[in-house]
Amino acid sequence: MELAHYGQVMDLSLSVEQLPLTKLIDVCYHCALYKTGSIAALAIGMGAVIQGASQEQIQDIKKLGSALGVYLQQLNDIGNLLGEFDSEKRFEDLISFKPSFVWSLTLETFGPSSLDQLFQATRHLPVDDKLQEWIARHSLSEVAEAHAENTFQKAVAEFQDVYPASDLSQLKELKNRIKSAYA
Repeated sequence: MELAHYGQVMDLSLSVEQLPLTKLIDVCYHCALYKTGSIAALAIGMGAVIQGASQEQIQDIKKLGSALGVYLQQLNDIGNLLGEFDSEKRFEDLISFKPSFVWSLTLETFGPSSLDQLFQATRHLPVDDKLQEWIARHSLSEVAEAHAENTFQKAVAEFQDVYPASDLSQLKELKNRIKSAYA
């Protein structure tokens, strides 16, 4: 719960526009990890505790839960930009320059000049013509969904390397429900 509060503090108090580029990706990731990943880890980890898992198993399961929470937050962040599921909150993260997957994905995938273009387009909001042009040029929806999916699948693969006989069908079903709800 403490980590979730740290994530909220980061979300409410940091402006990515003020961060050095060398810190931006880590800050955006850790904001999602703490804010949403820690809550998912707690929920999934409690199931492991109830089932009598060892401390090592609980930590590994919580890591998988964190990955699910980060996945959810990444889809939420993209949805906030694209307005696909909550049009009232559309652009909220961008206008406030909150730590978001949109910023880190842009820097990591497209580079500093594209990030600067995104900053410039954001300054025109709520008029979104420049932002819509930027989104279309970068095929952002497809790139973001693929990146989030790949990151989650890496966490699943790491878990299955340690626990190859694990049945993760319910986790995968939950992940697919999240995808349906947010993407």
